[in-house]
Amino acid sequence: MISCIDIITGTIIIIYVISINIIANMSKSYTIVAISIGTILILYHFLKEHFKKIKYFKKFHNYCSTIFCIGLLLFILLEAFIIGCPKLDKSKSEFLLVLGEELKNGENMSLILRDRLDKAVNSIYREGDGGYIILSGGRRRADYISEADAMERYLLDQGIPKERIIKENKSMNINENFKFSKDIIEKQSGKAIKDISVKIITTDYLVLRCGIIASRNGYGNVKFNASGTRIYLAPIYYIIEVFEVISTIF
Repeated sequence: MISCIDIITGTIIIIYVISINIIANMSKSYTIVAISIGTILILYHFLKEHFKKIKYFKKFHNYCSTIFCIGLLLFILLEAFIIGCPKLDKSKSEFLLVLGEELKNGENMSLILRDRLDKAVNSIYREGDGGYIILSGGRRRADYISEADAMERYLLDQGIPKERIIKENKSMNINENFKFSKDIIEKQSGKAIKDISVKIITTDYLVLRCGIIASRNGYGNVKFNASGTRIYLAPIYYIIEVFEVISTIF
């Protein structure tokens, strides 16, 4: 059984990712990375006996094992920070900033994005958050509308007044979400971003990375009210987020 752990793990990863895509339309980049890892594990299972015949393979394998153990320890520590970040602040803010997410079929929201908007509606109606709602997300090449347009449509259906909504529809990633929204918020408020209270509405696994990016863009008073990640989505998104945070830091 142990000798087959690589092929079993690789197969589970591929089946899991395909299932998640059917249910929730996972990000294409995440899908490619996960399936590639699963495929490599399966290929390694069938090729490892051949590798053992290669000179110095054992030394190379031991070296890689050491690096892997160190990397795993660092991975666990960073994952702990991602999980442990404060994610729910119910105090009031001047602006709500809702981060977009890739659309399905060119115009439909993913479950993750819908959960974020439900959290925004909750902040407005139950927690009494005032001010403007910035909907941040552009139109990708295959989309019919921008992420901001899709979000606005949903909020209007929930009874949120149109005059409270401001759309930022140029951003293509989280960095641009904060960069372009900063310009809108400063213009609307007449104050520097460091002096404005902004509540970020995103998904819980993104809070640490969003905090880093917000700080780099000069946001001085940031709070989070994050939606939870659905249980079947959590493994892949929390694992990949470790590498996203590392990429952001470096």
